[in-house]
Amino acid sequence: MRSCSIPHCVQLLLILTFSTVPAMAPTTVKVKLHQSADLICKQECPGLLKWIMDKQPDDILAHCNQTSCSSKEGYKISHDQYKNGDLSLTIMEADYSKRTIYACECSNEDICHVWLCIEPVMSLVQLKPGEDLILALPIPEPVEVIYNSSDTSGPRHQLICTVVGGSLQCKDEYTPRVSLRYPNLTLAAVNVSDSGVYIVRDRKNNEDIHVYSVSVGDTSLVWDTDIKQTSVWQILMPGLVVFLVGVAVLIIVYLKRTTTLADEFTTEMEPETVLVNGTFILH
Repeated sequence: MRSCSIPHCVQLLLILTFSTVPAMAPTTVKVKLHQSADLICKQECPGLLKWIMDKQPDDILAHCNQTSCSSKEGYKISHDQYKNGDLSLTIMEADYSKRTIYACECSNEDICHVWLCIEPVMSLVQLKPGEDLILALPIPEPVEVIYNSSDTSGPRHQLICTVVGGSLQCKDEYTPRVSLRYPNLTLAAVNVSDSGVYIVRDRKNNEDIHVYSVSVGDTSLVWDTDIKQTSVWQILMPGLVVFLVGVAVLIIVYLKRTTTLADEFTTEMEPETVLVNGTFILH
């Protein structure tokens, strides 16, 4: 068997080592838009701690040592927690610019990776035929719009438009009706067949950003739960008032009748005083 030279053996060892040890998988944190987000990292760090974005390793978001911690505006880290093995970083207000993978380093060695995601914004939209549907594009390009028809026989998960490099590209049937005036994309003159779900998706990260549930029809015939409750209450109110007034009248009549009967009974029961031979006698 042929033996390998020392440099060749070292090279082979490095290849085996780095090919069999997987990269650190990031944990995922999902939050609503503009809410705070906690990037959890529970490790002991006796040396210098740093939080950075993977895409911007030279931009230190927060750092700690044995005496103190400091962080950039919009981020927060606790020195007391750091000393107790909780290295978590808080993002005070999560927005789309903060969606990325964050790395926590202790003495320049990665110990935690956290991927921050923002939950899709959900909107219910009720339109009349002929009105315009406006879809917000709150992230940098490229983005795409996916359409799912509410009609079971209609198109499902259909890519209708993309915005790349400031250029709007739509399917032929949508091109005459769709316009882009950043940051809004407008579908003009909707009709009943346009009802369905429209998804604004981040094409680069394959993430849904905003989901619009759109219903097109006569809005006067469509009630949501609150409107139904209000309408029913408005219908019942006059009858309820009449009923309560009637009950009140019956109670008053009953009380007056009871008082009259009591007075008559008291009068009948009162004793009469008669003077007989100079003496008063009760009958």
